[in-house]
Amino acid sequence: MAIAHPQAIYDYILQLVQAAEIANPEAVAEQLLLLVEGAIVVAMMRQSPAAATLIQMA
Repeated sequence: MAIAHPQAIYDYILQLVQAAEIANPEAVAEQLLLLVEGAIVVAMMRQSPAAATLIQMA
């Protein structure tokens, strides 16, 4: 289950990147996944959803 969630997020991001016809969609999706995962970690560490708000602006 822990592995399935990030894969599902990656798959969703990849679909969005492909729909936008961005070059190197797999690499871009991986980079965006790292941003999302980082925001989740920061939100957990700070016990604040502020990181989620910041990532939406990126």
